[in-house]
Amino acid sequence: AILRSSHPATKKKVLEVLSHISKRIKAAPSLKLPMEKLVEQYLDSSSSNLQKNFTLVYIQTGFPRAEGEKRKQMLCTLLDKLHERPEQVQDILLSLLLGTISQVSFPR
Repeated sequence: AILRSSHPATKKKVLEVLSHISKRIKAAPSLKLPMEKLVEQYLDSSSSNLQKNFTLVYIQTGFPRAEGEKRKQMLCTLLDKLHERPEQVQDILLSLLLGTISQVSFPR
């Protein structure tokens, strides 16, 4: 909600904080992210595009760190209605799928 602020100074500060958090997360590869909440936030129709973009960055970062079964569940959720997502997002989600497909067993 704060990313929707009409105050440019507030928005700028939030983006600075998110950028700092991103750097810290990338520097700590053993850190697990709350993937279920990130996926939920990404799929929330009330999320702004900016919010979705940052959430997708955190999903990309946290996805390889998640356990196999969680990755499978997240992929199934994220890939649902893939054709309705912007092309750039489709590319990102399919990249996650391709990087995971050999590590996760899917039902036949």
